[in-house]
Amino acid sequence: MNREEFLSQLERLLYDIPAQEREEALEYYNGYFDDAGKEKEAEVIQELGSPGKVAAIIKADLSGNEADYEEYTEQGYQDVRFDKKDMLKETNHYHQEESRYGQHTQKKRSGLTWGLVIVLVILTSPIWAGGGLGILGVLFGLIVGVLGIIAAIGIGGVALLIAGITAIVLAIIRLISSPGIFLIVAGGGMVAVAIAILILLVFLWIVGKGFPIVFRGCVDFLQRIFYKGRKGGQRV
Repeated sequence: MNREEFLSQLERLLYDIPAQEREEALEYYNGYFDDAGKEKEAEVIQELGSPGKVAAIIKADLSGNEADYEEYTEQGYQDVRFDKKDMLKETNHYHQEESRYGQHTQKKRSGLTWGLVIVLVILTSPIWAGGGLGILGVLFGLIVGVLGIIAAIGIGGVALLIAGITAIVLAIIRLISSPGIFLIVAGGGMVAVAIAILILLVFLWIVGKGFPIVFRGCVDFLQRIFYKGRKGGQRV
């Protein structure tokens, strides 16, 4: 017996109940078969039992007459309410199996979704990786440039200091032979030493205070890019 035969026999057995009740009953069992699916059709028919048993239950529910629960079988008249309990147990078992099947399907869909996300990340990596590397390259260039300027200031200050000291020493050596040259060379050397000291003071300030400020600014900038809502390693 298939679904169509089961429902057709059930409809014939329910000819003597109101049409609306008959339609509602047939609609209910149609939905029951739909929920189970084509592959479980035979299992559902086995769980429900014969169309006569189902019809007897429906009629008894409508009339409230216990006699309507009786159905003639090979063993004689039997109360189908006891079979109904078994049917409900089987139905619950079917729903449990269906629930496990749904959970398994959901897990498979979830795995497929993650797989698609990974594929999209790989395919679009040239775009976002190129942009990210470009930003990092610009920042690296700026940092190297700033470090180069700081190093140039320090080296220039040291070189100017050495030149000034050298000029003063040479002026002292020439003092006896040429006092005029001594004054010019010694004066230039002292000016050079003064400028060198000023430059070195600026260099030391940059290294001691300015460089940490610049470094923290770069770190904050990177964190704003990669960790929105954070600043200086802390959440705002």
